[in-house]
Amino acid sequence: MSRRSGVRSSKTSRAKRPPKGHRSDRRKKDRRGAGITVAAIDIGTNSIHMIVARMETSGIFRVIDTDKVPVRLGKYLDKSGNLTPEGIRRTTETVRHMNALCRGYGAAPRVLATHAVREAANHHKLLDAIRRATKLSVEIIDGFEEARMMYLGIRYGFDVEQDPCLAMDIGGGSTEIIIARGDTVRYVGSLKVGAVIMTKRFFGDKDPSPGSVRKLAEHLEEEVAPIVPAARRHSYVRAFAASGTAKALAQIHARICGTNLRSDANAYELPGNDLIEIVKDLKKIRTTKKIRDQYQIDSGRADILLAGAMIMGCVTEMLHVRTWTISTFGLREGILVDSHRRSHGFEFGDMRDDRWLGVIEYARRLGIDHDQAEHVAHLAIQLFDGLARKILAKQTDAHIRTSRDLLRVSAYLREAGMFLSLSRYHKHSNYLIANSRLLGFTQNELELMGLAAQYQRKGVLSALESEAEHRTADEIKLINLFAGCIRLAGSLDRSRTGRVRRLDVRWSKGVGRILIRHVGRTPPHVEMHKCETDLPGVEKLLGVRLIMKPMSG
Repeated sequence: MSRRSGVRSSKTSRAKRPPKGHRSDRRKKDRRGAGITVAAIDIGTNSIHMIVARMETSGIFRVIDTDKVPVRLGKYLDKSGNLTPEGIRRTTETVRHMNALCRGYGAAPRVLATHAVREAANHHKLLDAIRRATKLSVEIIDGFEEARMMYLGIRYGFDVEQDPCLAMDIGGGSTEIIIARGDTVRYVGSLKVGAVIMTKRFFGDKDPSPGSVRKLAEHLEEEVAPIVPAARRHSYVRAFAASGTAKALAQIHARICGTNLRSDANAYELPGNDLIEIVKDLKKIRTTKKIRDQYQIDSGRADILLAGAMIMGCVTEMLHVRTWTISTFGLREGILVDSHRRSHGFEFGDMRDDRWLGVIEYARRLGIDHDQAEHVAHLAIQLFDGLARKILAKQTDAHIRTSRDLLRVSAYLREAGMFLSLSRYHKHSNYLIANSRLLGFTQNELELMGLAAQYQRKGVLSALESEAEHRTADEIKLINLFAGCIRLAGSLDRSRTGRVRRLDVRWSKGVGRILIRHVGRTPPHVEMHKCETDLPGVEKLLGVRLIMKPMSG
């Protein structure tokens, strides 16, 4: 690097072949097994991204197509925190276009939205507009879930299963930081600082002044400082940065060092000290045109690069990061990996699943009896397996598998509200689940599981209820099915002795016969009495006729 810029050129900073443990060669060689085409659309604050890939049964995928449109949704948030009609229109049109591309490959995309959408007070208008235009449901994920999925993508791209790693993604509206080893998440944080919203707030449409740059630097220190003590308690071996900002900074670094940067910048190593010097240079240059011309940065990135670089520099200094490994694998690849996991479901006792680990830990903090909760969840799943094909006849196998996983969690956490109060505990359970920020679940899924925990005690959710606002007819049906399964499962372990071991549901002439396999020669009278009391309400929930029959053995 030149003497003016102050960044030192070193062997470790040069672009090179993928380091040992990188998975690119393995991915190219593994083509075994039949696969399916999967797709994802990520509605970010800066850009909307699409990815289509061929996913093999082994979990290896090959990217077929990608697309990116810099909608800059964050700039369409007005002073009241609402998305403007133009922002909704542009986003809807972009998703419509990307959906058509995905359908051309025979894939129905999974659509996720991050900071700008979750912060918008009127985000339901955008979701409704996209649903009307494409029949796609948008999943809003919080910053913690965004960090988890980003890390899933990095884990796919790099062989880091045995190494504790730090990973960061600087988005347009927020910055996600995670420290994890394999499926074990040690720390996760989400900062409301992003390249687009920081540019809009501190620089506006003008070139940054020295004063505005100084104010942004002070603001970033205030925002990052609270996470430092917790993050520093966890050691890590490698640090990854997955974002457009990180890739642009790697491009600048390679140009300064006279290095030939590969087109995708993946696995490029950017020393922390060199990064700090680049940030200092950008703060001196400031103007978008000069940054674009001097470093040959794309105009769609140059105007927000200073803010993004200052965020990355602040995190680098405050967390003492020595070297960043740039990853082109991130959120979008993580969505595909997560979708593959969901399509296969997860079973009881599969402690490798990071979602289930989080649920167990949350339940432990709430004082939930693990053995009893798991037994009720087992029974609820067996009921679901016997009822779902009848009640959710129009749903795909993948949707039913995903729903099965959600029911398991809702049933396991159904008594979460007792942590606060026995009275109206079902409503407390709803609140605690919906606001739990459990990793691995979207906000909509948390809300669905919470409502199921609430209605498992009494009542039926209908379109007229306030809780059903913005809920589709299919979601209402699913919540009631969950609630019915949980209510009967809880009744079948009313004495908490585990006498009911297995359930079988058999259909004949539209009537569901639930065979209750129990321990001992005599029926479990407490459980049967409770079931007789609850059965009419469950039939109303599900809209079907049910008969229960105890059977020994």
